[in-house]
This record gives sequence, C-alpha cells and structure tokens, in this order.
Amino acid sequence: MPDRFTIYLLDVGPEEYGDAVLLQCGGVTVLIDGAHPADHTGREGHPSIPDQLDKLLPGPRPHQLSLLIATHAHLDHIGCLP
Repeated sequence: MPDRFTIYLLDVGPEEYGDAVLLQCGGVTVLIDGAHPADHTGREGHPSIPDQLDKLLPGPRPHQLSLLIATHAHLDHIGCLP
C-alpha cells in the first residue's frame, strides 16, 4: 500500500498573490515557497507561516525538511523563508 500523500495549502493572508505549500509523503516533507515577508507574523484571522508549520511538523524550530523549493525569487514567494 503506498504512503499517504498530504498537501497543505498554507494561509498566506490577505495579501495578493503569495504561496506556501507543504507536501508530506511518508517520511518526506517538502515546502514549496514561503509567502510574503509580512506572513512571518500573524494578523487577525491569519496565523503566521511559522505558527502553521509548528502545527504540521514535529519538533521545535527550525523544522527539518527533506526539500525546500523556491519557484522564483519574488518576495511573495520567498519573503517568509528563514
């Protein structure tokens, strides 16, 4: 039986554009993009990207990833990455 494959579309807040997607399959964890710089802290109704990752990934920060993919170097895709 194949491993379960889960996709999490992280809430990137009210800003236009921006992406952050977490994929998990077995022991492999992939983060695609990292949202806007402002998403490093939460705003009303929108938890921060780090807080969302805390709920989805085990252990304390910095969380271990198998792969980090930055699709391109615009701030709405890499602004919240460490």
